[in-house]
Amino acid sequence: MMANPLRLPTLALLALAAAGPVRAQPGAAQSVPPVLPIAEVVADRDADTIPDGLNRRFSVRGVTLVGNRALQAQNYQLLVQDESGGLSLYTRSQQADVEAGQVVEASGTLGQFRGAPQLFIDRLEVVGEAPLPAPRAVPLAEVDSWQHLGRRVRVEGLAGPLSLEGYGRLRIDGDDGTTLSLYIPQAAVDRFDWSLYPRGARLEVTGVSSLYKETWPYDGGFQLVVTSPEDIRVLAPPTPPWVRWGLYASLPAAALVALSLLVFASMQRKQRLRQQELATLGALSTAFAEPEGDAAQLSRRACETLSAYGVTSAVCVHLVGEDGALVCVARSADTGERQQALDRLLAAPIEADDLADGPAEALARAGLPTLACHPLPASEGRPGWLSVPSMGQQRLNAMQQRVLLAAVKLLGLALENRRIREQAERERAALHRLAVTDELTGLYNRRFLDEYLRMQVPVARRRGSGLAFLSIDIDHFKSINDRFGHPAGDAVLRHVAAALRAASRSSDLPVRMGGEEFLVVAAEADLEGTIELAERLRRAVESIDLGALGIDPGLRVTVSIGVAQFGVHGEESEGLIQASDEALYEAKRGGRNRVAVAGARAAGTG
Repeated sequence: MMANPLRLPTLALLALAAAGPVRAQPGAAQSVPPVLPIAEVVADRDADTIPDGLNRRFSVRGVTLVGNRALQAQNYQLLVQDESGGLSLYTRSQQADVEAGQVVEASGTLGQFRGAPQLFIDRLEVVGEAPLPAPRAVPLAEVDSWQHLGRRVRVEGLAGPLSLEGYGRLRIDGDDGTTLSLYIPQAAVDRFDWSLYPRGARLEVTGVSSLYKETWPYDGGFQLVVTSPEDIRVLAPPTPPWVRWGLYASLPAAALVALSLLVFASMQRKQRLRQQELATLGALSTAFAEPEGDAAQLSRRACETLSAYGVTSAVCVHLVGEDGALVCVARSADTGERQQALDRLLAAPIEADDLADGPAEALARAGLPTLACHPLPASEGRPGWLSVPSMGQQRLNAMQQRVLLAAVKLLGLALENRRIREQAERERAALHRLAVTDELTGLYNRRFLDEYLRMQVPVARRRGSGLAFLSIDIDHFKSINDRFGHPAGDAVLRHVAAALRAASRSSDLPVRMGGEEFLVVAAEADLEGTIELAERLRRAVESIDLGALGIDPGLRVTVSIGVAQFGVHGEESEGLIQASDEALYEAKRGGRNRVAVAGARAAGTG
């Protein structure tokens, strides 16, 4: 990424140094690394599209270009810039609002989102205010690259198609044929008067070059985030669609010129249609290359691409629901008026009884005749159709028909691939559950415990505490099997496992080690809290009603528990398990139905 210098005024730098922190995320206990220039943080010296500092912690300081309230309502994201470059700051934890023009200092781990460097922050402070950096005038082709990512830039181009669906999306076309999307976040859409930017008008736009997307954009790639109407200026109105010829040309010359122009226009039209077809097919392929999204999102990508590239004035996708009704899962139109008409006519599903003559006839009865209605290829998935409402259009040309058929095939393939991926994921999850859980009790087994401890012990070693081991054994279990049989013993094991699971915290891990032996690994607990947890587990098992199991109601099920605490009784998993086992034997020798701590006397009631 090349640098776009940002010059903060002297007063702003003084304010940055003098102002105290406004806030910081609570609970941030990690050390704060020194502040580095953004260009050094995101440097990619080996040009492999992966920042050299990926997964490392950094601190940066810069002026906010786009505040968090303008971008997302649920997660927290800022676009900031310093003298060397720009960067996106992101965290899922909600924090106070930061507005454009405020200087922030943030720390976090460098990651990537859709290839773009992004700092996943765990600390954020507002340390001052500064004017927004002056935008740099650049060609559209430079914005559609990594060169100016995260910076304020200014571009010129002709206004293209406009899409308004929660957020705003306006395409501008450069003189060199380059196209770029302007992205107006949902919070700022109502501030713009879209009638001021007719198609073909020459615009001067200031915004932030970004890969940020609230949802799937029709043209993908880079875009310019714009949050204020003052950032869009109309330089010239649309050029008239025709040019007047001189009145003094002779009729034969005019006829010859007109014939030549007609042939040329026909050739140009064919070329434009071919370019439009190729561009649309490329956009469709790009839209479905992303595996994320449910059926509605995939259908929406297809509809938005077809309408945005001018293939159809309106398009919709219907899928058959579980009740047999035909539901419109996606729709898009090239104008706001047509979009409102689609929303009104397709708001209610078409009942199964109304589909006897087919979806095209059902849509016509609903007041929406169609020019085309193509079934989506589906094997075991939900049946569906892609339809083109007439909406004032008389017919479809050959190019439109070819693109629609290609869109139907691509969308059907994407829906089927999604169904196959989901089924494979369910089967993989089921196999994984079988591999790491105990079949009788449903608790995790020793195999999963080993993987869990391989990750948790290093974490506890870095923190110095926070991990405890509770070895648990059912008292006199052999006598239960001998007196009442193995089916009764299995029932006792299942109920003891259920009691341990119910009495454990969400952060604890109950495990069946084998036979009547269990282990609970407690996270984020000191020794006193671990002993309280052990007593709670012991009481939970003691309260099991054996009468409800068909076993002698006078018989009680009790457990003995041994406790070992990380940092107190050792720092290796095997040694801690052995220490908790030795404490368990001490509890057995002390009379059973009690808790014993490694290296201490047993506690509890018999």
